[in-house]
Amino acid sequence: MKHLRSIILPFLAILLALGLSGCCDCGREIADLQQRVEELETQLQDHPNSTNPSQESAVNDPPPATTLTPDDTPATTEPNSTGSATASPDPAISSYIDEQLKSTSYEAWLSAAECEFATADQLTVVAKRCANIPTSSYSSTNTANRNKAVEIARAICDHPNATDQVIAALAESNFSDVLAIAAASPYAGETALTRLAERCANIPTSSYSSTNQANRKNAMNIAEAICDNPNATDQALAVLGEANFSDVLVIAAKSSHAGEATLTRLSERCAGIPTSSYSSTNKSNRDKATELAKAICNNPNATPTALQPLANANFGSVIEIGHDAIDALTP
Repeated sequence: MKHLRSIILPFLAILLALGLSGCCDCGREIADLQQRVEELETQLQDHPNSTNPSQESAVNDPPPATTLTPDDTPATTEPNSTGSATASPDPAISSYIDEQLKSTSYEAWLSAAECEFATADQLTVVAKRCANIPTSSYSSTNTANRNKAVEIARAICDHPNATDQVIAALAESNFSDVLAIAAASPYAGETALTRLAERCANIPTSSYSSTNQANRKNAMNIAEAICDNPNATDQALAVLGEANFSDVLVIAAKSSHAGEATLTRLSERCAGIPTSSYSSTNKSNRDKATELAKAICNNPNATPTALQPLANANFGSVIEIGHDAIDALTP
């Protein structure tokens, strides 16, 4: 019965024309029929189940687009006054991700981490799974595990729903590569960066040269990522002042995020580098102390208070560097 007028009236017009050209009674009957059709159309429009033109348009138009929102729920969107969309929750996507997280498959974990609708809580679960991927004494297995952990860590750290707490979960990883990736994440905040700094500072030195070089390189990579992170704070960097490698101390001393707390601790570590009766070792220690002192004193954030511990150094070159820097900073 929709559009009754537009369907019936054209035929009535033809009949009316014929009636007017023929008998008058027939014409009057057709005119009466036209009036009756108009009345019927009015009744239909007033009926509660009728469809008005605006409703017809809504019925005939395609349904609004369905988009997916970052809170894991598909949403039917309707433009609001600003042109953005309003979401209607649906747990289907979240349930799918939860199923992936129940799996023991690395591929399923990666799939969950790559899903753009994964929540921070779900990403935290993936991060913990990633952190627990073990190292192995068998080289081929260890490389495979490392590659899987790195791939998952990258997906997490690139995810727009990642948070400081999510990245902090990655800080428990067994692989230094994952720690460096986490330290470079734009979503890492003070909690994550502080924990990463602790992991970096605790990387041990080793008497076996090859292992020691690898540990040193790993520590430097993590320290550089932490110190370059725009979210780094003085508190996070101060933790690097406990590192076992002088290279890490120098990296921290050069960071623009290092403040008085960090630089003071680094000055204390520099002053504590010992002299040695063994000539080669003593020269190495002196060179390390001198390099660190220069880095500390050249930091724009250095203060006389932060540099004061250098006056107690075991090497005259360090004392001199510190003394000159304090004089330059003192009005």
